[in-house]
Amino acid sequence: MYSLYLENQDDRQAAEMFGRLMMLWHHCEITPIQDAGGAGITVYRDPTLKAEGYRLTCDGKTAAVYGNGKAGVVYGLSALLTHYGPNGFADIDLLKEPRLPFRGVQLYMPPKEGVEGFKRIIDMLAFMKLNTLILEVGGGMEYKKHPEINEGWERLCTSLTEFPGGPTGFQNTDVYHKDSVHTELGGGSFLPQETVRELVDYAKGYGINVVPELQMLSHAYYITAAYPQYAERHEDYFPDTTCPHNEDAYTLYFELAEEVIDVFRPRMVSIGHDEIRVLGLCDTCKNYSGHELLAYEINRLHTFYKEKGIRISMWCEKLQSTKNYFTGEMSGGGLTDETDGFGRRWITPATYEAIKEIPKDILFLDWLYGWSWDSQEESENNGFRQIFGNFHGEITRGWERRLASPCVIGGETSSWCRADEFTLGRDGIIGDFWYSAMMLWDTGFDENNHNEYMEKMRNEMPLIREMLRDKPSASISMKQKANAVYTGGPSSDFYSLAPAELPERGIWKQLKKELPTAMYGTPLGQSALVFPVEREVKHIAFVHTCMAQREAILSYRLPIKESCPAVYAIRYVDGVTLFAHVCFGLDVGHIEMDFGRHIGYEGATPEDPWGFDTDQDQCPDPPLYAFNKPWKNSLLYSAIPFFFGHNNCAYIMEWENPRPDIKVERVFAINNVKTKEEQVILFCAAVV
Repeated sequence: MYSLYLENQDDRQAAEMFGRLMMLWHHCEITPIQDAGGAGITVYRDPTLKAEGYRLTCDGKTAAVYGNGKAGVVYGLSALLTHYGPNGFADIDLLKEPRLPFRGVQLYMPPKEGVEGFKRIIDMLAFMKLNTLILEVGGGMEYKKHPEINEGWERLCTSLTEFPGGPTGFQNTDVYHKDSVHTELGGGSFLPQETVRELVDYAKGYGINVVPELQMLSHAYYITAAYPQYAERHEDYFPDTTCPHNEDAYTLYFELAEEVIDVFRPRMVSIGHDEIRVLGLCDTCKNYSGHELLAYEINRLHTFYKEKGIRISMWCEKLQSTKNYFTGEMSGGGLTDETDGFGRRWITPATYEAIKEIPKDILFLDWLYGWSWDSQEESENNGFRQIFGNFHGEITRGWERRLASPCVIGGETSSWCRADEFTLGRDGIIGDFWYSAMMLWDTGFDENNHNEYMEKMRNEMPLIREMLRDKPSASISMKQKANAVYTGGPSSDFYSLAPAELPERGIWKQLKKELPTAMYGTPLGQSALVFPVEREVKHIAFVHTCMAQREAILSYRLPIKESCPAVYAIRYVDGVTLFAHVCFGLDVGHIEMDFGRHIGYEGATPEDPWGFDTDQDQCPDPPLYAFNKPWKNSLLYSAIPFFFGHNNCAYIMEWENPRPDIKVERVFAINNVKTKEEQVILFCAAVV
């Protein structure tokens, strides 16, 4: 147990998170006290440090944390968590300061039932030293003056969720590829303003800057669902784009923005503007060029927000004339002239010249960096600052080369999925947050040390999973007595796993001494496997692997059916049977899993204009890496992967028993594939 003294009570939220995680991860109680003299841990503000910087000093018995502002304190306390071991805090004297000032993520407004879980996500952002949360609002927040916006948003989400192929299927129903709808925002509904204000204040308690995103022009479904007459294209049954010369649309938008500003009290607002594909079609707009329309609309929004002392940010691809590295053609703001499979022609006018007609204080979100080495130079040459938007740090090549431009102030990693723990983990976004945050923060980052960073991620992801679920895991930090109920099949030439190869954490640390010297894997497709339990249990942990690889499908490609190559049927003494679904990519992965990456030599063909199918000779210096195998980040988060034998990979799946007071009689391990090349192999099962 440690006592903790806070010099500044504004850091109480950071201290409370520190206390929760010390108990969760280390079983160590933290007690707040009012006297610094008797404290084991003291926390001070130090304005002499660089903004958001922190310093830790520990002598093994006591620790001191110095931070600049709320952010510096929470980062220091988060770092202190990772320096605790069996003998207490390690001897350290550590000074850390951020490399880049903008370290962000983009999330949708959470669903109503996920508000408390969203606070844990905010905890995670603070722990990762991320200081900006771009929160997409759209129709996902209550509008007191315009409830019809919320009603229209709910109707739209219900309709498109039921559309064949879901919202993604809907995008392919027109002559052009329609904007993504983001039906996951708010869970397809909306949150009361009081709840949104509570979430914003919670983030600000960690020094996180919350930037509301309220789109105009493109991705404007939340407006056109209630007011289709404001759309640029009136014949569209679900229009995605507003008319840039419709005065009624501006009046409505500004009234919605007033309510957003009242709730968020922001320093910055994002106005969206990505994927603009409908422009210059109506009787008014067809008389203007593409860049005139775009510049006019941006300037209208800029004037509104500037009068309120608010800076704007925006996706900038329609302002860019950067050439695609793979094709050599202009990306983003160039003319688009395409013909679909029915011979219908679709033209989007060039807009890139609008960059010369808008104010220089707009912050650009650049996502074309993945197809170009010099997109940041275009921002610099035109007098703008930018961040890398949709930033995937782990697959970004040439980090030092990119940061040579002084206009780059950071990056933001987007999620594009339902804002809850399960979906962010399933889609690999949490791992993406982790790696990107490290790159944006760490002054000593070296992209050649990828294997070292992967090992660190593999160790931290299970702890972050416990943080987000706010409860301990048997395979991560539990110290309760565990029992092995299955330890492999009979000796054979099939795969075997030695106890020493199991992770050195949770129940496996003590079970290693009780397991046989070799656990032979049982292929579920070739054996009818049933094993007794005969006790009350809270958790069952399975150690297994899968013989085949499977395609990774992101959650927004609805409807989605998880791939389950096996099922564990848990039979209770009262005859009830529950099923633990073994989902590929979440609970189990390929036995030949590789967590590495390679240079993304994939380029472009006429059939693939973005560049994913050209060889190394055509693209000798591509701007991206590519993962060696799919499902990498989701497995690092949702399962506990570890290597055994000759670079084989096994995974720990943990099932939490919803009926812990009823004795489990036995477990049936059930095959759910057609061929032996696809089957799951079970090595061991243990209960707590």
